[in-house]
Amino acid sequence: MISLLAAYVVYLLTANRMSLSYHIGHAITHRSSAYCQPIIHSDTGRCAGVEMLLRWKKKRQGWISPDVFIPLAEQHELIIPLTRYLMNTVTENLQLFPPRPSFYISINVAAEHFKRSTSSTISARFGCRRTRCPH
Repeated sequence: MISLLAAYVVYLLTANRMSLSYHIGHAITHRSSAYCQPIIHSDTGRCAGVEMLLRWKKKRQGWISPDVFIPLAEQHELIIPLTRYLMNTVTENLQLFPPRPSFYISINVAAEHFKRSTSSTISARFGCRRTRCPH
């Protein structure tokens, strides 16, 4: 009986993590969960840029914190696809952002990106997509 109870507790503890990793993959596949958080200039009160974020809201837990889903995405090797998803989302929606040269868009990049590719390669790929260059 105790082993059955222990198995049920383990199931409850892992079911949420498994469910969340499913939601991460679902967000990439179905292109959802991306949010723009405005960055307001303190002197002018004007929007200086946005930070692209991923957020999930679950019925029972409410909003899932990045300190929960980012380690899970790294564990399931989904962190690079998540970042690519955000970069593609920005690129596809550039026309929605102000055309001011001072306006910027921020995306957090995980350490895994730097293990697999140099930061200049990441920037070049993103910049190339942004300006629609031919390479």
